[in-house]
Amino acid sequence: MVGIHECSYSEVDAATGLAKRDFFQDQGRKWPAGHTFRWKVEGAIGRIPVNDVEIAVTHACAKWSKMSGFKFEKATGKPNLIITTTGRGPDREFPSNKNIMAIAQMGAQGGGNVDQQYGIITFNNSPSGFHRWGSARTIHDIFLHEFGHVTGLGHVRGDTMAAMAPIVQSGREEKGFNRSDLQKFQNLYRNIIKVNFAVLQPPQQQYGQRRIGQRDFAGGEWVERRGYVIGEEQEEQQFVRDMDYIF
Repeated sequence: MVGIHECSYSEVDAATGLAKRDFFQDQGRKWPAGHTFRWKVEGAIGRIPVNDVEIAVTHACAKWSKMSGFKFEKATGKPNLIITTTGRGPDREFPSNKNIMAIAQMGAQGGGNVDQQYGIITFNNSPSGFHRWGSARTIHDIFLHEFGHVTGLGHVRGDTMAAMAPIVQSGREEKGFNRSDLQKFQNLYRNIIKVNFAVLQPPQQQYGQRRIGQRDFAGGEWVERRGYVIGEEQEEQQFVRDMDYIF
């Protein structure tokens, strides 16, 4: 099942009068490097069991942690990341003619001391959303997006595949970050957090065989390139010189 979430920031902002779909500006107070978010899910979302919701949130938090260095833990006491839902009745934040499945407050909320600050994400359990929650994967993808707003991120402009695009399409696999997302986060948290761009790299596959013959062509001849040997229990790097190829 593919779900579509039209972020609530596509609505008109009452304070500025701007159409929020064009509201790509980052805003709100930033969180300090290495901040620990203690999250709590308050209620089921649709017909999805709370345990499945928590698993989805945990997966999304792991992606944010690896990319940003933020820490996440399930709250045992008072949370500072509140994941709540609307009631089952109509809600003005979630009109029936929109595909808005969740909203988040931009940036850190609360007092000036970071220990008093918190973030809020509200999922749509109203009549416009309750029956549209098809899977916990959809919750993962929307939480991944909405937590971006909690950090102060606006939307990514011109990249429909970004997690922070104004419209999130949830597919068959969990959504992840792309370069547009990471670049936007880096721009916002410059001089505060060093973004881990390595999350964009696919995991290296290891094979129990020798990898050779990787040669570069330059200046009309094959030139030496580093190769390596992967054994059964250890990896050993070495230089491989090939003289067998003639152009």
